Amino acid sequence: MTATLRSGMLVFGFIALYWVGGVLGNRLVVGADSVVLLWAPGALSLVLLVFEGRRWWPLVAAADLVFSLTGTDVPAVFIPFTMAANVIGALAGATLARHRGLGPHRRMDLASGGDVALCGLALAVASLPFGVTGLVAAGFAPLSAVPDAALKWLVANVFGAAVLAPGLSLLWPRAGDAVFGLGLRRGGEALAWSAALAMALLLVASVDGARVRNAESLLALPTIVLMWGRSASRPGWWPRAP
Repeated sequence: MTATLRSGMLVFGFIALYWVGGVLGNRLVVGADSVVLLWAPGALSLVLLVFEGRRWWPLVAAADLVFSLTGTDVPAVFIPFTMAANVIGALAGATLARHRGLGPHRRMDLASGGDVALCGLALAVASLPFGVTGLVAAGFAPLSAVPDAALKWLVANVFGAAVLAPGLSLLWPRAGDAVFGLGLRRGGEALAWSAALAMALLLVASVDGARVRNAESLLALPTIVLMWGRSASRPGWWPRAP
């Protein structure tokens, strides 16, 4: 596969996955206080910039714009804030990830789970001012609710990175791989684990949020799958640093 063709497929694939992740993120809002469980596009953007380079940040902005215009119903005033939040957050997280040695030569697995969580925190903190300001400007949250909105923003981004980045890292195509096909030669077990994690998230998304009293309890399902990937599987099932 030529570099030009791979880049084109990467652009198309990333925008499509970002859109799907955004729709899923909007479904992962449960409880009377609308607690957001995780924000999948943040983790996807982080992995893109870590493995492809920070020069790809315009693709994050383009994908966020496409999602804002076609995948959700938000006021126009909110769009520049969410674009800035997602781009600057991903850049901050990727910068820290490279500083911590994460990348093509050190995949994001449970052995590096602390570093992955720190990168998610960097992403969340860097994007927080833009995201919360956008929520207030668009009328999604009054000024009195800013502390609560900020906490939800932090939880959604940190947990999203911690849960999703390892799976995305596992399946991310290497420099010579096709973007679609996802390197099937790496083993069906790894794909089975990633499919199980995706199913866990979809099951959480299918829950009627109005009936949930303790939203945080739903985090247990994807977390169990995450732990299974390391403790209950053969060593080859989990991504390891080369």
